[in-house]
Amino acid sequence: MNKGATEYKKALESLTQSVLSFENALDNEMSKPSTPERGQKVARLINFLTVKNQAAMHFTLGYSFQKIKKLYAERGRNRMSQKEALEKTLCHLKSMREAALKRSIARA
Repeated sequence: MNKGATEYKKALESLTQSVLSFENALDNEMSKPSTPERGQKVARLINFLTVKNQAAMHFTLGYSFQKIKKLYAERGRNRMSQKEALEKTLCHLKSMREAALKRSIARA
């Protein structure tokens, strides 16, 4: 593996670990009763993930801060409802499952 590919792999591994940490922490917080403190903790967790994502965009993908700002502004305008996001996720998972099934049939 060349140096550039190794750097990208390390950056992707770092981002993946951040996402996993975020998911675990968010699951932990969401299991607690709804309080203002929990809301603040969730906001801090989301901020943590946003910072990690922006760092990956800038330092690994080479995006300018202006481009990152534009992407986040577009995200705000294009936000899906929770129902739409859930439907999209379920559709994606279904297609992944179907692709895995096809691969396993092809191997057999």
